Amino acid sequence: MTDAKPIDVEVESKALAVIPPPNESPMELIGHAGRVAVACKQIVLRTACNIQGKKYVKVEGWQSIAIAHGCCASSRDVERLESGFRAIGEVRRMSDGILLATAEGFVGFEEKTWGKRDEYAQRAMAQTRAISRACRSAFAHIVVMMEAGLSTTPAEEVPPDGFNDEPAPKPPQTAQKPPAKASPAKASQANGGGSDTPGFAERCKAKFRKAMDGPMGPYAWAWAVNNGLIMDTEVLADGEAAKFPQSLQDFEKATAEMETIRKAWTNHQQEVYEKAVLLHEAESAKKPTKTETGFVIKPKPEQEPWRTMPIPFGKDAGKLMGDLDKKKLWGWWANFKVETEYNGKPKAPGTLARDQQFRAMLDAAGAHYEFKPPEDAKLESSRAAEKSGTDPDEIDVPF
Repeated sequence: MTDAKPIDVEVESKALAVIPPPNESPMELIGHAGRVAVACKQIVLRTACNIQGKKYVKVEGWQSIAIAHGCCASSRDVERLESGFRAIGEVRRMSDGILLATAEGFVGFEEKTWGKRDEYAQRAMAQTRAISRACRSAFAHIVVMMEAGLSTTPAEEVPPDGFNDEPAPKPPQTAQKPPAKASPAKASQANGGGSDTPGFAERCKAKFRKAMDGPMGPYAWAWAVNNGLIMDTEVLADGEAAKFPQSLQDFEKATAEMETIRKAWTNHQQEVYEKAVLLHEAESAKKPTKTETGFVIKPKPEQEPWRTMPIPFGKDAGKLMGDLDKKKLWGWWANFKVETEYNGKPKAPGTLARDQQFRAMLDAAGAHYEFKPPEDAKLESSRAAEKSGTDPDEIDVPF
């Protein structure tokens, strides 16, 4: 069997601008770069993200600059290393396939945002960073010429908290005032309702999602994507609880950034958001499957079957178990028992089967949250209340 000979294909570039030949004068080259900066500025600004007050260019913006030069940016050779995934990014001229720039993209297993993600997501981000970095090495000057306050560091390489390049300013020394008497709610947060309280991060996430349920939903989603809480194929429910605002200051900062996003929102971003929601709904409907190697792929917490089980009766009838307050869910778990009779008569087979399924879903929820029997939970709650001097029911999140 002989190797097939490569076929030469002529490619006609339809780009807004094409990289000029090297024999042009420096002034002509700079003029050409200026025209590209003007042509790409709108899409670069539209797709840029704000991280800790600084604007960074995302991969979509870098690719638009490459296309405007008649180039194509891509990635290759994704490789798993001991400490993470590495990919190689390339920028090639479309007219003749000449390689103009290469760069390396890397995702480490120790990263807070990406270290615990699925392998496919880590590989994808390594490729995205490689593409952005390759474009940055070839076209960083274009971003500077836009004069839009954009950083040339690719957005995908910036941690959610930004870079701590500058030393923190020393707070001014002021005369100390006697501590004011705290209200019962604030005392609860200070003594028993702070970040050390079990389930505090989950309560913050739940309250944040509830606050964003409505018109602010798409902008909260975009804020979470920009700050690395979720990918643009995920929804807020997929984010790790510890990454959501856990103080009033963080909550107000997040909502201010969302307002900025709302003012710059586009139809394109709305389409991406709607696709993420549809994808989440489709993934939630899937059941655990076996891979070719025989390993069982378990659903994510948001996909666990008990979460979609409706409460069959009582005041909560019709509500999904996954939407119940954790305390109320514990109440169902601790008190509901399957009875074979009702008013001295055997239950109908269908009703009995429903109650048995409901009990099984409650057990699954109890295993997920590691619920304790009422006696142990009551004792632990009393100790916490005695230690903090507050009623456990008063403990809440600070926003």
